[in-house]
Amino acid sequence: MRIIIIFLLSVIFILINTSGADEVKHSYITFSGPGKPIPYQEVPPGLKSITAESCKECHEEIYDQWKGSMHSQALVDPLFQACWTARSKPPFCTNCHFPLANQKPSLLKGFKDTGPSPFVMMQNPKFDKELFKEGVGCAVCHIRNKIIYGPQELRDGESPHPSVNDPGMEKSEFCISCHEWAMPRVRIKGICETGKEFKNSKSTWTCQDCHMQSVEGKVSKDSNVRAYRAHTANAGHNPLEIKKAIEIKVEKDKEIYKEGEEAKITIKLENSGAGHYFPTGCPLRSLEVRMIVIDETGVEQKSETFRIERVFEFPNYPAESKDKRLAPGETKSFDFDWEVPSESSDKEFTLKVDMTYYLINLKRAEEAALPLKKVILPVQTLTFPLTNKGLK
Repeated sequence: MRIIIIFLLSVIFILINTSGADEVKHSYITFSGPGKPIPYQEVPPGLKSITAESCKECHEEIYDQWKGSMHSQALVDPLFQACWTARSKPPFCTNCHFPLANQKPSLLKGFKDTGPSPFVMMQNPKFDKELFKEGVGCAVCHIRNKIIYGPQELRDGESPHPSVNDPGMEKSEFCISCHEWAMPRVRIKGICETGKEFKNSKSTWTCQDCHMQSVEGKVSKDSNVRAYRAHTANAGHNPLEIKKAIEIKVEKDKEIYKEGEEAKITIKLENSGAGHYFPTGCPLRSLEVRMIVIDETGVEQKSETFRIERVFEFPNYPAESKDKRLAPGETKSFDFDWEVPSESSDKEFTLKVDMTYYLINLKRAEEAALPLKKVILPVQTLTFPLTNKGLK
């Protein structure tokens, strides 16, 4: 009986969030997140199609930025594919990773209570294979009702297609619906709460300030050079962005240690650059900091590892047991002790600090047969001398 009740509640949740998927209620760009797809979009006058490849003809500079971003990889990213497949490809995930109804090979029709998957799918008669491949492409954010929306005003006749200014594109709310979500029956306070984390931080930044920074260039092939928002969407898949977000400090109680002395070292990690928790997004991400003492030949003497992460238990559905991440502006300290060996004045010892970012935890990566190079991002390595040769 309990299982039936949970299932019925899940169905009600989805029906509420998917009702009216074909209705267009707003003239400006809006999103529904995982709840329902973006309604079918037709080709605006003046365009050949709504694919990014078509937009490239006039907007090559922006296209190249997008092509190198995770938005263009939203469908083909091996981490997404592995996690999505492991959960029997729930259709809700597609509403952020390839959200247009045009992009869906099949559409959610209903639910069933037997078989490996609870979803009943129907073939999509308006499926666009080329648009499907592009993940989060131009049309996802810029096209509604045969009109192209952008964040800047255009003069009459300046654009070959219908264009309307949408000031909402400069606001964080434009991004949040796809970067804050939860699923029925998952016992986590919120699988991804980036938007809520950001709002609670009271930050004066916007998502765009960090992830779509202003650059100088040509928005279209015939436009003048001017400032616009880059479409690189840099975030946690880029080690340089992680270095901007997290400040690392290493404090020693002495500059140099002698034989037999105990080195007391503290490492401090501060979330000084992100307006949300770190890590955020996928709940299986983590930051690992490993402190290692090595001798002059590189032989390890002692090491200790610290992790910034969410900790989960995995029965049938994941349940969070600890949240050890860094809130905006928060600092966490970790202590490390090491005693200099006696009769070692002829050696030099160095502290090495390795910072590594994991896009998914290794256990889940192994289960999904993901290669480590797709999972692990080396962020930076710092070294600090601990002893001087000849100093007793």
